[in-house]
Amino acid sequence: MTDARKPGFARIALLFALAALSLLCSATGAAAISAPIHIANTGGEGVFIRPEPNTSHPAIGWIPEGASPDYNCFAWGQNINGVPIWFNVNYNGKTGYYASYYDDSSYHSNQELTAKYGVPLCGAVPPSPSPTPVPSPTPAAPPASNPSSGGGLVFPIFNAEGGVYYRSSPHWADTRKIPGVGVYNGDQVELICGAFGDSVGAFSNRAWSKVRNLSRPVGEGWVNEHFINDGAPSNSFVSGEPICGGGSLYFSPYPVNPHGPNSTGQIKATDGKTWVSAPSPATVTMNENEWDQNFDTKSCPSLGSFVPKGQAAFDSGGISTLASWSKARAAPFLFLRGRPDWRARIHYIILFDPGTQAEWESPCAKEYPLGIILREWLIESPANKLVVMSGHLTADPGHVSVDGHGHAGIQDQLFVPLKKAGEPPNRKLRSQIVVCNYDNMSHPDVWINFRSWMNKPPINLGACPVDPATGTKPISWNP
Repeated sequence: MTDARKPGFARIALLFALAALSLLCSATGAAAISAPIHIANTGGEGVFIRPEPNTSHPAIGWIPEGASPDYNCFAWGQNINGVPIWFNVNYNGKTGYYASYYDDSSYHSNQELTAKYGVPLCGAVPPSPSPTPVPSPTPAAPPASNPSSGGGLVFPIFNAEGGVYYRSSPHWADTRKIPGVGVYNGDQVELICGAFGDSVGAFSNRAWSKVRNLSRPVGEGWVNEHFINDGAPSNSFVSGEPICGGGSLYFSPYPVNPHGPNSTGQIKATDGKTWVSAPSPATVTMNENEWDQNFDTKSCPSLGSFVPKGQAAFDSGGISTLASWSKARAAPFLFLRGRPDWRARIHYIILFDPGTQAEWESPCAKEYPLGIILREWLIESPANKLVVMSGHLTADPGHVSVDGHGHAGIQDQLFVPLKKAGEPPNRKLRSQIVVCNYDNMSHPDVWINFRSWMNKPPINLGACPVDPATGTKPISWNP
């Protein structure tokens, strides 16, 4: 059994050589076209135009965030944060390439990109980066369930010429390499649950599934979604697949029964007066009166206050997500500070409109290095993700961070310290953070609209949920 994964260095070199050769050829012979693609994910800074599909030469132009240039074609080039596609465009009198990582397009193959946006491949077609194409977004009809599967989610294996060993966790190196113990093309596997881990394949798929092989008696193991023909887009899971571990711990900014023992509403609405029902969907919820206690000399709750007491769902060790809203903004990081043994268990932190620059200037934020706590947790695993659902308060119009950016509170307390500490070798910690901009959404509505996302897979760059008020996807960005 061999491992089918990314092409070797020789094939990668050939891919880049052909991409470079395409620069010398006529792109398509057709005029540039407009396409529904906009520059995004740059934090408002825009993107450079390069003479080739890589960063080895000085920029020849610049495109601001939100702009849509005229598109000539696309090429394979330098991999930028897992995306190897570069668009050849015309903008403001300049013609060149920009990295598709910095736009709002989405695709999973050359064919889908052209079909969806009308932009052709530049020059000659480069060799396929994987044995067979990555699944298209439209799922193929699953085969009939194997009787032994109990009618679960059953799909065939593909892209696995020569076979792929089982992994003991969602990490490529974590395998015992026992001959035959894994999957081969055509094997039927039942999905047990999913988790994020190491990236695999040409589209850097980080989604892994724990599976049960129904075709051969080799038991259960972890297989990257690149090899499972379930139709899920890269870095996503098929509908109905649970997340492994999956439990969530939410820190609420409100006490139990915030306006009396017979109350029916949990939070104040946008008007600041009306109480509305928006209960926590978390596995375990800690209300303000439970975590905001046992103050130290600097008026910060003791670290032990952020650990649930007498909660079986927590004590079982099944919690993998931490969430907070509003003034509970620092609670997930203080939990990790007080329980470093949980850093390996927590894989997702989601903050709902955590607040303004002034609100982040709390005693806890001053007493504890929140950005460094975040950095230590991100280093723990490439699968660890922080997502910030930024509403009007977090956007904090009129204020900028110490390094001149908007969203000043999260920048100053979380992102600036992360940048100053630098990236560890062979890691891009900032790519593990996604901020979804709902800058015109009220503070309560961020919680009301998106609270269920604490129990879903982590949100990826470019995949923030649609704003229900406008029907549009927001800008998303890495710090």
